[in-house]
Amino acid sequence: MKQSMAVLPSRTSLALILLAVLISLAFAQCEARGQEVGATQPSVGVQWQVTELAFTASARYADPFDYRTSRFHAEFRGPAGETVRIPGFWAGGDSWKVRFTPTVTGRWTYATTCSNTADLGLHGKHGALDVAVAEGHGLAEHGGFLKVSPNGRYLTYTDGTPFFWLADTWWTCPSAKVSIETFHRLVDTRVAQNYTVFQAHGFRSLGTGGGVNAFQAVQSASADVAAYWNAVDRYYAYAARSGLLGIIGFYGGWSLNTYTYENHERLWHYVLARYGAYPITFLITQEYNVMTPSTKGKDLDERFVELGAFIKAHDPYDRAMSVHPWAHGRDNRRAWSEPWHDFTLLQAGHFTRVRPSYYWDIYFKTAAKPFVQSEQNYEGFLRDSFSADASCIRASAYSAIQTGSFGFSYGAQGLYGGVVSKDQPGPTSRWGAVLTWDEGLILPGGRQLQHLRSFYESVDWWRLEPLPGACLGDHRILVKSDRAQTFALWFPEAADRPSELQLLATRCKGAVYSGRWTNPRTGENTATEPVSVPGERLSLPVPPDAQDWLLVLQHKAGGTILPMVTTAEWHFGKGLQGWDVELGISDLKLRDGCLVGTITGPDPILLSPAGLNVNVTHTPVVEIRLRNGTPLTEGRVYFRTSADDTFRGNSVSFDMAPSERGMVTYRVDMTGHRHWCGWLQQLRIDPGDFRKTDIVPTGRFAVESVRLVSARSERGD
Repeated sequence: MKQSMAVLPSRTSLALILLAVLISLAFAQCEARGQEVGATQPSVGVQWQVTELAFTASARYADPFDYRTSRFHAEFRGPAGETVRIPGFWAGGDSWKVRFTPTVTGRWTYATTCSNTADLGLHGKHGALDVAVAEGHGLAEHGGFLKVSPNGRYLTYTDGTPFFWLADTWWTCPSAKVSIETFHRLVDTRVAQNYTVFQAHGFRSLGTGGGVNAFQAVQSASADVAAYWNAVDRYYAYAARSGLLGIIGFYGGWSLNTYTYENHERLWHYVLARYGAYPITFLITQEYNVMTPSTKGKDLDERFVELGAFIKAHDPYDRAMSVHPWAHGRDNRRAWSEPWHDFTLLQAGHFTRVRPSYYWDIYFKTAAKPFVQSEQNYEGFLRDSFSADASCIRASAYSAIQTGSFGFSYGAQGLYGGVVSKDQPGPTSRWGAVLTWDEGLILPGGRQLQHLRSFYESVDWWRLEPLPGACLGDHRILVKSDRAQTFALWFPEAADRPSELQLLATRCKGAVYSGRWTNPRTGENTATEPVSVPGERLSLPVPPDAQDWLLVLQHKAGGTILPMVTTAEWHFGKGLQGWDVELGISDLKLRDGCLVGTITGPDPILLSPAGLNVNVTHTPVVEIRLRNGTPLTEGRVYFRTSADDTFRGNSVSFDMAPSERGMVTYRVDMTGHRHWCGWLQQLRIDPGDFRKTDIVPTGRFAVESVRLVSARSERGD
């Protein structure tokens, strides 16, 4: 007997009929209708918008979700010969569909194939599609299949236009916790507030009294299953029509304890077929590396890494994708090097203040890959003296972006979990006073973030790079720049801000910059007086008050870009060059082109000149040519940078050869230290440390040269 849409019990039949009417109306507004298969006239489509083609199977399929045996595809060929192979999907009864989004305008043709070649309803169908130019919001104008930028620092729309990430978190969407009417309000509110993304991993039933969830809805075909997917359609169609991109996943890192890996693959293959044409991308699951019984002490369940590769391999549009991690203190970065892992979602967690050096470590010291702070300090969370209020939200967002994130994901108490009633708070009760979703939606921090996107788009944010420690006098002020043409500075709240601040890396003497203050609470802009550069540094204007502020400086005239000092070297055949000793060393002198000294104390210290102001972003190695005349076999390099202006805790050890080796070149890799970034202020070299030994501090040393080099620099002994 051929499968068909079963008739439900009489009490729900009217509801299903009404649901079908609503779905048809939704698609009529947001999608181009394909003509009946076999029609002589081509269908009409729009670039970057979903076109749906409907087919009627002539054969019976016992398990239409088994993509290994029930294979149905349509291959589309574009006007320049480009091809896209799109999987079809079962849509209930004997109905099958293909959803396709054309990436270029002009005429596309298509041909279908089915593993059952005798099914003339699915196999061997041909047609054409005339695609018109897109108009409207960003996703409609530029395409919603995200790509990685050429420099690996941010994401773009499909056509290469930079994509600013400002997300809201609705983990329980779609589900009965977030009705379609609620979803409309969420989308409408956030789109009006400049948001571009929603984060979700809703897999639960859409029925208030139960019903199938996403994992169950790919196990066998039924009328209930068809109704579930038809209802889900309305969410993705509305978001696409409104211009909000979704980053979606299912369940959490513990889902493999409940559903098999094969069930996960079935679900994702169906989602790619049914929704892959929509402007969405993938986070696979929430907290993929959380500890569960199935991990058995391992860092994570490796099957999630395998699942990421599966999703990537079956995505016809090869969009940029990621995976949602556990809190960053427990994120082992296992997926970061995977070929399917195109950008990195970070989770700072809650009740946290992230040090800028954490972000700089990722930005400057890993292979270039975009990252975004995707979960930090949901507004309304409260614990002891830590309140995630609007000020905390602004600090979390602006500090992340100023240090390298290509955007920010917001979340709010009650809203993230879809709380409908305070009597049923679910896990939200652990995080402070319970809010419902509608109360969370109107919290001030979420509203104020609408100014975040406006601010960054006003300064071509994708051209700016972090400048760690560029503000002398207050390391809390975070700076980005595009080679001194534009500076964007974030001033955090500070009651003790110094009255005089200077900016490094500006254009030199005679340059003039215009400026404006932006209030991140209101979005209001106030022009400053033009700022002139008297020498090599620019004196910053004083913020209007002790609250957080944004400052933009735009170069208008004069001055040239000073070459940024990115290396330093000292060859002691040229003299002391400002090096000196402190404690533990006596009789420092020059001899035979070397700096020679006698160790007399337990902690011998050799110091470079202070105030070096050398950018160490691209010079991660300290190279020392040294003769060790002590009985010790370990030395240490200390440093002060603009990221942390003390030697305390800022050091890296290196093994020293015994004295009979003579002069040896040591290459000390500093990349493992989080504070080796920004501007180096001073170096300190300890040719031994006797404090934790029983050895009497004695011996002589000789240093021929010290220099900063890139990791690729080579030099023999």
